[in-house]
Amino acid sequence: MANVVSRFWNFMTGWVRQEQRRLEATKPEVVYEQALRDQRKKYNQMEEAVSGLVFNRNRIDQDLADSRGELEEVQQMLTQAIGDAASEDRATSEEAITIGTMLHEQEETLLGRIDELTESRDAGNAQIEEYQGKLEEFQARIKSLEDEKANATAQARVDQETIRLNRELAGMSVDEDTEALTDLREKMGRLHAQATMTSEMRGQSIEERMKQYKLRARSESSRSGFLERVEAAKSIGSGGDQQSLPSGENES
Repeated sequence: MANVVSRFWNFMTGWVRQEQRRLEATKPEVVYEQALRDQRKKYNQMEEAVSGLVFNRNRIDQDLADSRGELEEVQQMLTQAIGDAASEDRATSEEAITIGTMLHEQEETLLGRIDELTESRDAGNAQIEEYQGKLEEFQARIKSLEDEKANATAQARVDQETIRLNRELAGMSVDEDTEALTDLREKMGRLHAQATMTSEMRGQSIEERMKQYKLRARSESSRSGFLERVEAAKSIGSGGDQQSLPSGENES
């Protein structure tokens, strides 16, 4: 049972594929449109991914700007703390050292953060440039496929029309208009033949028979005239022999 089901499935799959190829051959624009949809889908997915990279890069740029602004502020305070730490006033100096130490730690943290953000931004820019190049390649591929579709479908229409005209010239046209015209011509021919037949039944055939009768009568008349001349010739020939006999007797 499983073997029968498998064979039936293979048969149906092969039949569907064959019908699909046949339809694709007669409708190339459908195949091209499907390919274009696939390419546009991939392009949109990649464009969305690149948009995410650009968004992330912009966020990193904003973080960099904020960190640099904060670093500039910390460095300004750090400069002031360094100056106060060198003060001769012990209390002021000790307070400046404490604050300066904290500011120094903040400066190192901000510098490290800025380095990380800069590295991430540069990597993001490299990815963005790479994917932007691929997007341009996709755009060119889609444009090329659109041009190919236009040319192929136009050529297919020309080829189909050429085949139709060649078949029509060869007498193998299956064009519905041509078949209708052929049927009309046949019906008109049959109608004309029927009209001719009814006309002959109403008198034209009688006239033709009268002509045949006249030709026969003329032929009989000619035959009679000819036979009369033959008989006359015979009579003349017999009379001539009878006249020649007496002349021979006289000579002897």
